[in-house]
Amino acid sequence: YRASGLLDNSRDYGAHLRDVATRAPQIPVLVAERDGQLLGSVTICPAGSPWSELARHDELEFRFLGVAPEARGSGVAGALVAAVESYAAEHGLRRLVLCVIAENVAAEAMYEHLSFLREPERDWWPAPDVHLRVWSRPVRHGR
Repeated sequence: YRASGLLDNSRDYGAHLRDVATRAPQIPVLVAERDGQLLGSVTICPAGSPWSELARHDELEFRFLGVAPEARGSGVAGALVAAVESYAAEHGLRRLVLCVIAENVAAEAMYEHLSFLREPERDWWPAPDVHLRVWSRPVRHGR
């Protein structure tokens, strides 16, 4: 997030993002590593959990997907999304859902490449100057 210029420290989002120790005992946090080096992570936020912001009962939300700058473009994000999708399939959920801050055009391009579609009617603004754009896709249960 920092390397992409997406941390607004005036809202202390960076501290929220880094607080894995608080959320990991409550919900799954997945990591991608290669040769002992952390390359990325994502947090699974089931509907009704304290970390879910938009998931409906038949959806699985994921948040905080991040990939180390040196690993971008190497398939790490796709592998993390595939792991989230496997979790969703195992739990009988039918859709994956996430939100992306409007300024993060690289993330939106990646999600579009991964077959996610925009759901603008579900967009929301947690602060007057923060527009979160919603994306979703069906879970492919056969994966």
